[in-house]
Amino acid sequence: MAPDRRRPYIERVEESSSPVAGHVAAGERATVRWLLLTSGICLLVQTSQTDYGADHQGDGTFWFLVGALLLWFVYRGSSRVARGPIVVTSLFGAVAYGTQAPGDAHAALVALANLGQALPLLSGPVRRHVQGTGRDGTSRQTGTGSTAPTA
Repeated sequence: MAPDRRRPYIERVEESSSPVAGHVAAGERATVRWLLLTSGICLLVQTSQTDYGADHQGDGTFWFLVGALLLWFVYRGSSRVARGPIVVTSLFGAVAYGTQAPGDAHAALVALANLGQALPLLSGPVRRHVQGTGRDGTSRQTGTGSTAPTA
């Protein structure tokens, strides 16, 4: 415990103005930003290239906004769950469009865009960022490697 009886992780987060500070090692912050930016660009490509049908032209905008909001939650580290829906739906889209890819270049593009959304979110720096563990495996909440609550 710090001299003022607060846990050390609180001081680290309060001392920095970066929204991702304290979640990952200092050298990984830029990596997390680039990985999430890559995922966001692939989200834009995927939503702009997916055919939602004539009656659903605004669906691409809606799904882009939903995906961007989830990526923002991941970036802020405020939700461990936000990464899940992006990864699951992106991998499903990659498989669905990937099965059509051998005969259709457009389907291949959408399948690759889906993979481009999911793979950065499965990387080590992003996982550590949303799980709140540092490179040394300690939790920013407990200060230990354990996930069990402390008294």
